[in-house]
Amino acid sequence: MKQLVILWKATLLVLLCMSMMNSAQAGIDQKIVAVQNDMTVGGRYTVAVQVKGTGLTAANTLGSATIDLQFDRTKLTYVNATNWAFGSAEGYNRSANNDTTFIRLAITGGGVNENNDGTPAGIDIGAEYTTWVQLNFTIVSTDAYRTLTIAPGSNAISLFANHGNNPNNGVLNSQQLSTPDNATDVKTGQELPARFALEQNYPNPFNPTTGIRFQVPGVSNVKLVVYDVLGREVATLVNETKAPGSYEVHFNGSGLASGIYFYRMTTGGLTFLKKMLMIK
Repeated sequence: MKQLVILWKATLLVLLCMSMMNSAQAGIDQKIVAVQNDMTVGGRYTVAVQVKGTGLTAANTLGSATIDLQFDRTKLTYVNATNWAFGSAEGYNRSANNDTTFIRLAITGGGVNENNDGTPAGIDIGAEYTTWVQLNFTIVSTDAYRTLTIAPGSNAISLFANHGNNPNNGVLNSQQLSTPDNATDVKTGQELPARFALEQNYPNPFNPTTGIRFQVPGVSNVKLVVYDVLGREVATLVNETKAPGSYEVHFNGSGLASGIYFYRMTTGGLTFLKKMLMIK
């Protein structure tokens, strides 16, 4: 009898630990992925809203979802929502409503298994990120990519209690939401720099060529000039208006003597100066 009690307690402990592990692991993650970023005023900025599940139960069929994407109207102008992953044929109603500071994505699965025969079956939330919808904007300001975020407090995603809502009882179980991953994985274009910067040339020392990288956070006139130790200008590498981004130019000192040279960048009312060494 004592052995049975010990075994019973051990079984309860294992079940409790498994329950705690499953509870801790279960959740739904959301993120924004930039799939198009023209990086120019009047250009296009398109993001994909992606969702995945973590440690979900078998009943992982989407029941409803509300995701608010905050944006700054001084940076972006909302155009429309396209390329939805599902719609009425899968049993869902969907909408993207443009409010004053956010786009509300609303999805309801009231039609999932509406015939009580397992159809429509709805959409399962899988273990890999899948795109639910793309949102299209026009760029008003070139630092627009910093102003689009998922609002964590207003999000709600629920799953049907039964896989595919079959049998059809409409019971929904809310799932824990992770902290959203915002504006990541820029696939077209590049993430814009946060500030002006001039990097150390590489290689350094060099013979006879070297690369110089710099960053521009906003549309600016950039002048990058190389000088010798007497302050004489030996090369102008850049002297033009640059769009926001990261750049690299190359300096070729094949016609110059070995020694110390300086390169100076002036832009946005700022001046940056660095030293480099050429050894032939």
